[in-house]
Amino acid sequence: MIVDYRKFISALLTAALSAVAAQTIGGHITQVGWVNVGVAVATAALVVLSPNIPGSAPYTKALVAGIGAGLALFASIVGAGSLASVTPAEWTQVGLAVLNTVAVTFVRNGSVPAPAVRPAVRS
Repeated sequence: MIVDYRKFISALLTAALSAVAAQTIGGHITQVGWVNVGVAVATAALVVLSPNIPGSAPYTKALVAGIGAGLALFASIVGAGSLASVTPAEWTQVGLAVLNTVAVTFVRNGSVPAPAVRPAVRS
């Protein structure tokens, strides 16, 4: 069912938005922009392949998404040659990757269980 893949869908939308943002803001997608799109696609693939382990490792997918955001920032800085030379389109891609990390961390996969019904207390 689709609700079981909410984190993956979030990461996939980030990859698509990353390409759209680079094209829209910059007028074209630079080589570094394509690297950032590739990092976003790889992050989405790793998010779907990472297991959901509620007890022992609940933040595996969030860690993967965070590493993807770090790689997007690293690629932007290295590709630009310095922090001051990073383009607005690349900053937008990095921002989307960070936003994806937040979404993957807090969006729940699967259906949300119904709240437990407590019996009425009689006095």
